[in-house]
Amino acid sequence: MTAAEPSPSALDALQAVLPGDAVRAGRDSDAIAGHVPSWVAAPPDEASLRDVLTWARQQQQAVAPVGGRTQLAIGNPPDRLDGIVSTQRLSGIVDYPAGDLTITVRAGTTAAEIAETVEAEGQWSPLDALSGDSTVGGLLAVGQSGPWRPGLGALRDQVLETRVVHPDGRVTRSGARVVKNVTGYDLNKLFIGSLGTLGVLTEVCLRLRPRPEATATLLLGTTDALTAAEITALLRRAGLDPTGLAFVSPRHDAPVIDRPPGVVLGLLKLAGAAADVAWLRDNISTELPAGTTWTLLEEPEVEEPIWQWLRVHLRRETTLSGRLGTLPMQAGTLAASLPVEVDWVLRPWEGVVDWYWSGPTEQAAEISAAIHVAAQAHQAGRLLIHAPSAVKASGDVFGERPPGFETMRGLRDAFDPERVLNPGRFLHGL
Repeated sequence: MTAAEPSPSALDALQAVLPGDAVRAGRDSDAIAGHVPSWVAAPPDEASLRDVLTWARQQQQAVAPVGGRTQLAIGNPPDRLDGIVSTQRLSGIVDYPAGDLTITVRAGTTAAEIAETVEAEGQWSPLDALSGDSTVGGLLAVGQSGPWRPGLGALRDQVLETRVVHPDGRVTRSGARVVKNVTGYDLNKLFIGSLGTLGVLTEVCLRLRPRPEATATLLLGTTDALTAAEITALLRRAGLDPTGLAFVSPRHDAPVIDRPPGVVLGLLKLAGAAADVAWLRDNISTELPAGTTWTLLEEPEVEEPIWQWLRVHLRRETTLSGRLGTLPMQAGTLAASLPVEVDWVLRPWEGVVDWYWSGPTEQAAEISAAIHVAAQAHQAGRLLIHAPSAVKASGDVFGERPPGFETMRGLRDAFDPERVLNPGRFLHGL
């Protein structure tokens, strides 16, 4: 691991800014991509966070915002890392007018805490399909949406308001705590998916949904990724919209169900009024291609474990892992073109293929190159998540520069010209 030079003077200075228990020396367990910070600060409130960031800017310190540490594999290795600012103390519910179907939380609040709060009022959080120990700030920083995106929408579209602290001490408030808010630019989306390079999220207002009267999951069994794509196309043509849809390659082990070898497992989530769910269930089953098997799960104690397994499975750490994005109609052929030893989770409604490889480190560069070739052949965007350090260092983990890269650079220059926050972590040095 690469450790920053210990800096007693930096720790002393920070202890003058924060309460004594809010700052400590960095440890090996705090490392990000092999870089160990010299200090870790956990400000208890937004004002303290402003003080830390302005101090870091004045002292030319490179800072990484960190929440629950569940998304830290995403991003390039940092160019430099002096300290970490943890948002774990910036947690809790700020405002929850249940009748308005909105909730405002601090950025360090976990998806599980939000789900538990709104469930008591018969509501659904847009974070329900994501891992419960992830913080809302971390999920928004990486732009993470889960396998229920077909029904719940992209997470970024459920954000109504944000508060963000910048390295110069400014606080940006964007949006409003109302569902119908269409005036002006939606500045919230600037910060979602920016990997914490434009500022540190402190508060977020999310749109909620009423908890549906009924849910069900169809477990589908099919032969390959191409048939999975065919199923998706049939659903679209028939106007049968699922709440969630994912297909898991045969090599994946799903301990919560008994799956025959060589079968692609499909998870199709239905939610809504009881009559609508029954109608969708009956009509979807008649649209499936010949040879597709299906099993209906309706009891929550049977249905929920399979989705919980998928949530955990999507985050698993392997020798190599990544995400490819293409047109929905091409996602099946993209998954089918990956090397046979690569596992995948196909989300054809969105055109996403999450992939995993657990082979020996010395073969990682060869497999990564093969996946790169498959991505180029399908004009797919790509993100390398887990990889040996030598593979990550061989190129940008975000792939090619996007067409709007210079605009993104201009935003970075406007919000953090000194590159205090996560320098080098975002695409192509941003």
